[in-house]
Amino acid sequence: MDFCAETNEVSKRKTACREALEQPIECDITLPEYLPDIQRVLKCSLTAHISSVQKTGDRVTADGTGRLSVLYMSDTGKLQCLEQGVPFSRFFENRAVEECECCVRAKTEYVNCRAVSGRRLDIHGSISITFSCYSCERKKLICACSGGGVETKSEKNEVCNMLGCSEKGFTVSEIYEIGDAKPAISQIVRSYASAVIEDTKAVSGKILIKGELTVKTLYIAETNDNELQTTEHTMPINQIVEVEKADDESINIIKLVISDLAVSAKSDAAGALRLLDAGAEIRAYTETYKSEEMNMVTDAYSVNYEIESKLTPTEIRRLDDSFTDTHLCRGRLDLSGTDTERILDMSVAGIEYNTSRVKDELLISGAIKVNLLTVSRENETSFFERQFDFEYRRREEFSGERTEFSPFITVTGSDYILNSGDTLDARVEITISAAVFSVSTVNVITDITVDSERPKKPSEAALTVYFADKGEKVWDIARHYNTTADKIISENNLEGMLVTEKCRLLIPRA
Repeated sequence: MDFCAETNEVSKRKTACREALEQPIECDITLPEYLPDIQRVLKCSLTAHISSVQKTGDRVTADGTGRLSVLYMSDTGKLQCLEQGVPFSRFFENRAVEECECCVRAKTEYVNCRAVSGRRLDIHGSISITFSCYSCERKKLICACSGGGVETKSEKNEVCNMLGCSEKGFTVSEIYEIGDAKPAISQIVRSYASAVIEDTKAVSGKILIKGELTVKTLYIAETNDNELQTTEHTMPINQIVEVEKADDESINIIKLVISDLAVSAKSDAAGALRLLDAGAEIRAYTETYKSEEMNMVTDAYSVNYEIESKLTPTEIRRLDDSFTDTHLCRGRLDLSGTDTERILDMSVAGIEYNTSRVKDELLISGAIKVNLLTVSRENETSFFERQFDFEYRRREEFSGERTEFSPFITVTGSDYILNSGDTLDARVEITISAAVFSVSTVNVITDITVDSERPKKPSEAALTVYFADKGEKVWDIARHYNTTADKIISENNLEGMLVTEKCRLLIPRA
């Protein structure tokens, strides 16, 4: 007996392991001599940055820094800012690590600050470090059979298979002037960066990424009023990422995550602090897919031998959409009871969101948290936290039973309008990048064995008369009588695999 089964593969990204570890941040800070005494702490913030990720065997190690920024009013009545970095290192061990791509994210859980004296601060905080390890899970299935008298029923499905995933870290840095129209820098209060992809091109296992890194810096000016100023600068991103099997036909999903940002003031030729030295550590996370039409065997039998087959529920993914979109989120914030006269600064502290599929739309809904630095009518500087809800909807044509949708959201801009009635209209621009997969479950044969030692007894009758009802499937009839669907169709001049009306069929012997 000469029997052959052809196989194919479906593949997807699999989370092999995930672990969240807590990293406490505790420090006692004494102000440097050049800073005046603390009168009142306005805000203490803790920002977690991952600077490097190293994988050795079954261990992955993440090194990073918890950057503390304390905004306070001095005893001279001026706004001051103190920054200090607290380095940390954590590792995670698991057998699955060695064969996986590892992604490490850090998030601030909380931070508390207390002024022990005019020159000492007691700070306690916590950072959660999440280690996520991903692999490419592959499942074999039968796509065709020949020999052994085996008959197969199959269906064609469009499948978006994962080819591979990768992660690469790189640095973008530049020293630039703040501009002649801006006053010189006294102190940097905060810096924020966003990385946006403008174009990608894949050739022979390599992907060229082109984009922009925008750095926005808020600083205290070297003026008598100690005013706050904002400066913005854009740097080009040009990187090549190696991804196995990536080519001009592959679908490449790339996320640029800023893992660390450092901005410091430098003196120009005249000795004034008018230069900024900005450096960003960026990690490019890449997933590569390819869509193809695949034949899948969903049922099988042999007219000559007994067979054993394994029917397995198998998830197949189709790429419904891959997009990058810009959305403007608007919200009205209540400032009643704050006696706010003017806003010195508004910054985005974070975005919490959920995703869902509602009828023919994708829905992202959540809340945007903003920080407000204000001045009251009595000329007192204060700090407030507020949040507002937002929604983003996108119409889609879904092709499957359920949807997998993991958006990547970057804040690219923000502004505000202070109204007269103790309210503020906040506007936050976000860039949303996502791949939308529809997922269906198909029962397919993943293994088949023909038992040549158990031949089937042939039918004694050359023809069998069968009275079929409308809607019956020729495949089911052929399987029941151990013959082939092609012979039934040929013998009865049928036009397809479905009986269209009640009739008498002649069932030929196989």
